[in-house]
Amino acid sequence: MFTSRFIIPITAIIFLSLCCRKANLTDKECRNFKEGIEANDKDRVVKAVDHLLKKYSEENLNKFASSLSSECNINATVLCFGCIDTNPEQSEIAVIFTESSVVVRRILDVSYDNKNKMSIVAIHDY
Repeated sequence: MFTSRFIIPITAIIFLSLCCRKANLTDKECRNFKEGIEANDKDRVVKAVDHLLKKYSEENLNKFASSLSSECNINATVLCFGCIDTNPEQSEIAVIFTESSVVVRRILDVSYDNKNKMSIVAIHDY
Protein backbone atom coordinates (compact mmCIF):
# COMPACT_ATOMS: atom_id res chain seq x y z
CA MET A 1 0.00 0.00 0.00
CA PHE A 2 2.77 2.41 0.95
CA THR A 3 4.70 1.84 -2.29
CA SER A 4 1.69 2.10 -4.57
CA ARG A 5 0.85 5.45 -3.00
CA PHE A 6 4.10 6.84 -4.35
CA ILE A 7 4.69 4.77 -7.48
CA ILE A 8 1.44 5.74 -9.20
CA PRO A 9 1.89 9.53 -8.78
CA ILE A 10 5.58 9.35 -9.72
CA THR A 11 4.78 7.28 -12.81
CA ALA A 12 2.07 9.76 -13.79
CA ILE A 13 4.45 12.71 -13.41
CA ILE A 14 7.13 11.02 -15.53
CA PHE A 15 4.58 10.10 -18.20
CA LEU A 16 3.15 13.63 -18.37
CA SER A 17 6.58 15.24 -18.53
CA LEU A 18 7.61 12.99 -21.42
CA CYS A 19 4.43 13.24 -23.49
CA CYS A 20 3.86 16.95 -22.97
CA ARG A 21 7.37 18.27 -23.38
CA LYS A 22 8.02 21.58 -25.06
CA ALA A 23 8.79 21.47 -28.78
CA ASN A 24 12.30 22.88 -28.97
CA LEU A 25 14.38 23.85 -31.96
CA THR A 26 17.74 22.16 -32.34
CA ASP A 27 20.84 24.08 -33.36
CA LYS A 28 20.58 22.47 -36.80
CA GLU A 29 16.94 23.55 -37.17
CA CYS A 30 17.83 27.11 -36.16
CA ARG A 31 20.73 27.15 -38.63
CA ASN A 32 18.48 25.81 -41.42
CA PHE A 33 15.80 28.36 -40.51
CA LYS A 34 18.28 31.24 -40.69
CA GLU A 35 19.83 30.02 -43.93
CA GLY A 36 16.37 29.58 -45.43
CA ILE A 37 15.40 33.09 -44.37
CA GLU A 38 18.58 34.55 -45.88
CA ALA A 39 17.96 32.74 -49.18
CA ASN A 40 14.19 33.42 -49.18
CA ASP A 41 13.79 29.63 -49.34
CA LYS A 42 10.31 29.03 -47.92
CA ASP A 43 10.55 25.24 -48.18
CA ARG A 44 13.73 25.16 -46.12
CA VAL A 45 12.22 27.46 -43.50
CA VAL A 46 9.07 25.35 -43.24
CA LYS A 47 11.07 22.13 -42.96
CA ALA A 48 13.09 23.58 -40.06
CA VAL A 49 10.12 24.76 -37.99
CA ASP A 50 7.16 22.67 -39.15
CA HIS A 51 6.79 20.95 -35.76
CA LEU A 52 6.15 24.37 -34.16
CA LEU A 53 3.35 25.29 -36.55
CA LYS A 54 0.19 24.57 -34.57
CA LYS A 55 -3.44 25.59 -34.86
CA TYR A 56 -3.78 29.07 -36.37
CA SER A 57 -4.52 31.46 -33.52
CA GLU A 58 -3.08 34.69 -32.23
CA GLU A 59 -1.79 32.93 -29.11
CA ASN A 60 -0.02 30.22 -31.12
CA LEU A 61 1.45 32.78 -33.51
CA ASN A 62 2.92 34.66 -30.54
CA LYS A 63 4.28 31.40 -29.08
CA PHE A 64 5.87 30.56 -32.44
CA ALA A 65 7.59 33.97 -32.61
CA SER A 66 8.69 33.64 -28.99
CA SER A 67 10.22 30.21 -29.66
CA LEU A 68 12.15 31.56 -32.63
CA SER A 69 13.47 34.45 -30.53
CA SER A 70 14.47 32.47 -27.48
CA GLU A 71 15.80 29.33 -29.14
CA CYS A 72 17.46 30.67 -32.31
CA ASN A 73 18.88 33.96 -31.02
CA ILE A 74 16.87 36.09 -33.43
CA ASN A 75 14.37 38.88 -33.00
CA ALA A 76 10.98 37.55 -34.12
CA THR A 77 8.01 39.84 -33.56
CA VAL A 78 4.38 39.42 -34.55
CA LEU A 79 3.52 42.56 -36.48
CA CYS A 80 -0.14 41.74 -36.88
CA PHE A 81 -2.63 38.89 -36.69
CA GLY A 82 -5.10 38.43 -39.53
CA CYS A 83 -4.23 41.86 -40.91
CA ILE A 84 -3.63 40.95 -44.55
CA ASP A 85 -6.98 40.89 -46.30
CA THR A 86 -6.60 37.75 -48.38
CA ASN A 87 -8.57 34.54 -48.52
CA PRO A 88 -7.58 33.06 -46.15
CA GLU A 89 -6.31 35.95 -44.08
CA GLN A 90 -2.62 36.27 -43.32
CA SER A 91 -0.51 37.48 -40.42
CA GLU A 92 3.02 38.87 -40.38
CA ILE A 93 6.08 38.10 -38.30
CA ALA A 94 9.20 40.26 -38.57
CA VAL A 95 12.44 38.27 -38.31
CA ILE A 96 15.73 40.08 -37.71
CA PHE A 97 19.14 38.58 -36.97
CA THR A 98 22.82 39.19 -37.71
CA GLU A 99 24.76 36.69 -39.78
CA SER A 100 28.45 37.29 -40.63
CA SER A 101 28.15 40.97 -39.63
CA VAL A 102 25.16 41.45 -41.97
CA VAL A 103 21.74 42.29 -40.55
CA VAL A 104 19.07 40.10 -42.13
CA ARG A 105 15.51 41.50 -42.08
CA ARG A 106 12.57 39.54 -43.44
CA ILE A 107 8.83 39.25 -43.05
CA LEU A 108 7.11 35.88 -42.78
CA ASP A 109 3.56 35.80 -44.08
CA VAL A 110 1.68 33.21 -42.05
CA SER A 111 -1.76 31.84 -42.85
CA TYR A 112 -3.46 28.49 -42.31
CA ASP A 113 -4.20 25.34 -44.26
CA ASN A 114 -7.48 23.45 -44.66
CA LYS A 115 -6.94 21.82 -41.23
CA ASN A 116 -6.49 25.26 -39.58
CA LYS A 117 -2.76 24.61 -39.05
CA MET A 118 -0.42 27.58 -39.39
CA SER A 119 1.51 27.67 -42.63
CA ILE A 120 4.25 29.96 -43.87
CA VAL A 121 3.06 31.21 -47.24
CA ALA A 122 5.77 33.73 -48.16
CA ILE A 123 9.03 35.37 -47.13
CA HIS A 124 9.83 38.91 -48.25
CA ASP A 125 12.08 41.82 -47.40
CA TYR A 126 11.28 43.97 -44.39
